[in-house]
Amino acid sequence: MDSIVRTPARRPGTGRLGALLMTVAAAIGLAAAPAVAQDWPSRPIRIIVPLAAGGPTDAKARLLAPKLQERLGQPVVVENRPGAAAVIGTELVARAAPDGHTLLMGTPSITINESISKNLPYDRKRDFVPVALVGSGPLVLVVPTTLPPRTIAEFIAHAKANAGKISYASVGNGSISHLTTELFRSRAGIEMTNIPYGGTGPALLAIMSGDVQLAVDAITTAGPQIAGGKMRALAVTTAARSPLLPDVPTVAESGFPGFDIPFWAGLFARSGTPPEILQRLNRETVAILDAPDMREQLARLGTEPGRLDMAGFAKYVEDQAIGYAAAAKAADIKPAE
Repeated sequence: MDSIVRTPARRPGTGRLGALLMTVAAAIGLAAAPAVAQDWPSRPIRIIVPLAAGGPTDAKARLLAPKLQERLGQPVVVENRPGAAAVIGTELVARAAPDGHTLLMGTPSITINESISKNLPYDRKRDFVPVALVGSGPLVLVVPTTLPPRTIAEFIAHAKANAGKISYASVGNGSISHLTTELFRSRAGIEMTNIPYGGTGPALLAIMSGDVQLAVDAITTAGPQIAGGKMRALAVTTAARSPLLPDVPTVAESGFPGFDIPFWAGLFARSGTPPEILQRLNRETVAILDAPDMREQLARLGTEPGRLDMAGFAKYVEDQAIGYAAAAKAADIKPAE
């Protein structure tokens, strides 16, 4: 049988005219990107806080927003979109246009969730770019003042003597308070039941009323209640003590070497945002964090300013993700569907 030689069909857009059109399109695209960056910001910027108003992350966002507004010449508005352990607000930004007008004030939840949830509606590495670390600081383990324990060792002994009767407050599955307490529970070898609350306020109210026996919270919100004698601090979660609670030991020095879980917050943008916009956001944020008044205000929140460049913050986030994954594994937290 004679062989049949088929000439490949010419694809639309090939040939000299197609090549010319592709070249023109590429040139337009290259010219458009700097133009977009040069015109940015062209309208108000939203900082999405995926947690309830009044918490430590919200406080940092509201300190930063007016300073950014001054430097960028456009309104900067903080919007709280809490729910589902920060997933709702985070997803909103993942679906936003990559133009630098919608930002996320990310917290450890953006890295914790990927270790304990199988079906997130976004992918951190695919959908987000770390822009600037705003700050980090310790969390504090607190108990009701009506509870006898005054140290970590005494709390562990109390929990073992009351097996099945100890519960703790968290601000939801996948939150930093959930992971931190579960890691502590696992390493201490005690039984505790997680009682998720809708935010920091309700969780602390549960401690003050004695409805739960333990909570982990930021010093920003727990500090005034500790100072007012409404709850008792047992330990802080970072490797070093907090200047705001200098007499409170760390979990590490209370018998758990290597225990070091900070609470941090930082700006993230949608992947695909022009690099010029991202770099400017980082520069402006770092400049704000370097200002003495900002450092002083963050210090009152128990927060050390970030002041990292983009590469430094990206590495910080990856290091935290690895640490949280190890903590989830150590605490035997199984990924939820």
